[in-house]
Amino acid sequence: MDEHELRAATIVGAILDGYFVPRDVPGAPDATHDFDVLVSGKRVALEVTRAADKHVLSTRDAAFRRTFPAPALANSWTLSIRTIGAALPAVNKIAKKSPSLLAVLEQHGMSEVDRQLYPGQAPAAVVDASTNLVLLGVSRARVWDVDGPPQLFFIGHGGVSADADAVNRLAVEHAAKNADKLLAAQADERHIFIWMDSSQPDAELAMHTGPPPDAAPVLPDGVDVVWVANPSGHLWRSRPPGTWEALPCPRVEIVVNG
Repeated sequence: MDEHELRAATIVGAILDGYFVPRDVPGAPDATHDFDVLVSGKRVALEVTRAADKHVLSTRDAAFRRTFPAPALANSWTLSIRTIGAALPAVNKIAKKSPSLLAVLEQHGMSEVDRQLYPGQAPAAVVDASTNLVLLGVSRARVWDVDGPPQLFFIGHGGVSADADAVNRLAVEHAAKNADKLLAAQADERHIFIWMDSSQPDAELAMHTGPPPDAAPVLPDGVDVVWVANPSGHLWRSRPPGTWEALPCPRVEIVVNG
């Protein structure tokens, strides 16, 4: 059990005034749900999952979890790229191909470019370099006066808007993925708890800034209740056909051994 699973079970147990028993433990059969929550003689099967965009996480990991030495350059540079949304740029490709383009900018005394340049605005070599940087997915490149040998540093950006409908969509998507597992549980009710990751920024922001949507998610057979929580401590619950309700999220402290 990881910290997020234990935290979710603790939250559900506290709100339902029950206690939880881990089920998906070493030696348990495949496709075992995570917890039973025991509440006044009623058994609630609980599955905990995370709504995360794997492409966003992969791009962030590639950009921010390693260094990119650039010995061919005279300076270190920051490169701004999108790290939210669809069709994200290929970080490793940028790291491989951008130094030769940035070297052209250095040779022409330029320390920053934040758009594609066109013939007549700059020497032809600079126009080509700016064009190719944009094609790689770099929206801005800037010299960074930092100690040490030249390196590339990535900066992420991307537009975000609160979208409560995205919460419903993700709730239904993750409920469907786990419905068979919950249907197999011997339980009076079957609940799914979804941690809304920051890599789903439109849904996460909707939870942070606004009330729940009026429409309830249409859950598949096998899922009676859906819980959704975000990193800032907002907690929603829906028991269709009832609408979402915003609940106070209990403060819990989790200690994971090992």
